[in-house]
Amino acid sequence: MIINFSELTIPFHRLAPGAILVSPNDGRYLKSIGVDWEYCWVQDTDLFMESGLSDTQMKSYVGDGEGWKVLP
Repeated sequence: MIINFSELTIPFHRLAPGAILVSPNDGRYLKSIGVDWEYCWVQDTDLFMESGLSDTQMKSYVGDGEGWKVLP
């Protein structure tokens, strides 16, 4: 099921690991658990580079969510 980010009924930080955010330009971010047991949002290249965005960073990156989709 695809949900518009603006129609998301649960708080952003409560999205489960495995949730996917789709950006307006079709980039995909997967919520996963990092080595330090913290949640992070990664793209395919981030896994190899061991980088990602925290929930707070991703929330500010998404902003108001215009054009973003969620695959919970």
